[in-house]
Amino acid sequence: MFSKTIVSMITILFASSMFSIPFVVSAALPIIVKVAVKQDLVEKYQNFLEKKQKQAIELTYLDMPDASKGIIRLVILEQALHKAGLVAKIELVSSPNAKRSQLMVQAGEVLVSTRLTIDNSTPKDILKSSALTSYNNLIRGVYGLKSNHALMKVKTLEGLRNFSAVTTTYRDNDINTLQEIDSLELYLAHNIESVFKMVSYRDIDFTLLDVEKENERKHKNMTLFLVPGLLIQTDSSMHYFISAKHQHGQMVHQTLEKGLAIMSEQGLITKYFHQLSQLEPYLQNWNIININ
Repeated sequence: MFSKTIVSMITILFASSMFSIPFVVSAALPIIVKVAVKQDLVEKYQNFLEKKQKQAIELTYLDMPDASKGIIRLVILEQALHKAGLVAKIELVSSPNAKRSQLMVQAGEVLVSTRLTIDNSTPKDILKSSALTSYNNLIRGVYGLKSNHALMKVKTLEGLRNFSAVTTTYRDNDINTLQEIDSLELYLAHNIESVFKMVSYRDIDFTLLDVEKENERKHKNMTLFLVPGLLIQTDSSMHYFISAKHQHGQMVHQTLEKGLAIMSEQGLITKYFHQLSQLEPYLQNWNIININ
């Protein structure tokens, strides 16, 4: 009787251990993290990783000098989740603009997006990460037509007030900054293509765009040029938006916060964005016209 009892117990333990195997294996499988980004960033990020011949979690600040802000944000996302112990597979989902990306996150269609914000509020159904270190107060360039000679000669905030500006409806930080310029005539467009068209056809004088190595920005067959010596500082911060409706939302938010804290303590985020700033050393002598 005793031996039968022992045999029965062993049988039960063996069976239960067999049933537990699928659970253990599934727990080790990567979680699919869908991230909403602009279409051009999907291609740029894939090309960047192929060029480096590394996975995102293997990259260091030495790999970042030729990376854009968007690429660095995605690298930080992957590394933060990895450093916090989450096995994740990043899947980039194309989105036309930041506003659409936010709506996709709110609906739970995707898990994560990134967003510049100008205040401490958090949209409905959104879990907002801590601000990315060293991304605060984003510097933007003033871009217009090279043939607009009067604009290209502007050196002060007072001089810029005599011109008209356009930005997209989803660039809250740009809208807020431009609205603070007294007497400036401001227009809003639905997308970046409309912005380029409105400036290119001389309906509007300028827009604000990120400053890159080249002093020009292109969209399709349209080209806008950077007003030399002139910069605008936007009072904003960069965050990851995580879907509160998504089944993995709470877990990814907590994990991401842990990973970002680790990377901040290690100084990695600052190093990544510092490398980026070294692309334009000449900007250090340019005038940020909206700072007293």
